[in-house]
Amino acid sequence: MEDNSEIKMNPKTPRRQGEIRTQDLGLRTEIKNSHGVCLGVLASWRSIYLRHAVFGIVAISIVVAAGCGAARRDEPFTKPLAVTDAKMAAGQKLFAANCDECHAGGAGGEGPALNDKALPAGFIKFQVRNGLGAMPAFSKDDLSDADLDAVVYYVLALRKL
Repeated sequence: MEDNSEIKMNPKTPRRQGEIRTQDLGLRTEIKNSHGVCLGVLASWRSIYLRHAVFGIVAISIVVAAGCGAARRDEPFTKPLAVTDAKMAAGQKLFAANCDECHAGGAGGEGPALNDKALPAGFIKFQVRNGLGAMPAFSKDDLSDADLDAVVYYVLALRKL
């Protein structure tokens, strides 16, 4: 079966009454009647392919640009955290015992970095209690409410560096 979208229109060919002609214009195909009146324009496969290619390039560029942020993943930019009070010291010990394996020093490791995210304390507590993705949930038997408050206090202090 013929594909009329690829037929080039020859203006010297005599026209028959009621004949419909197509003209391939590269990215679109015009459909004309025997009097040369345009009946419509169809997008060719080239334009559809071009749109998908452009969309793919833009999508990949956005993903790459998002991954190139300045996330603090290791040592803080300024100085090491100075433990100033008992709550922060307790949080540091509990963090080392429960969290440091995946979030080493608040930086990324097996888990994502914690020292570069502006998450509110309530969200951090919710995520610790309920887990998310590969992160396990920590029940009140694993980590009491007071201990969780100390860990969140420590994580928020890491973020302020």
